[in-house]
Amino acid sequence: DSKPKLDYTGITIKLIDKATGTEIGVYTPKVRNGKYILILRPGEKYIMKIEKKGCQIFTKDLNPPIKKESYEIDQVVKLKKIKKTKQKTK
Repeated sequence: DSKPKLDYTGITIKLIDKATGTEIGVYTPKVRNGKYILILRPGEKYIMKIEKKGCQIFTKDLNPPIKKESYEIDQVVKLKKIKKTKQKTK
């Protein structure tokens, strides 16, 4: 039993400062496994947007806790394809 290979090409991850709405970074996950690293300041609030052409945008609030050491979040994000609608012809 082999799982279907997931396609991580064309994905961009945008990191936005929640307080100002300013985009502070754009990241690309590794094509072979989808992993990525974001560098966040503890105590700040962010919005992460994951985008891929033909898929709905995935957004998530990130609020790293105030502490000295780093931490990791292991998450799986499934992007939903945008359904094409048939246009009526006149």
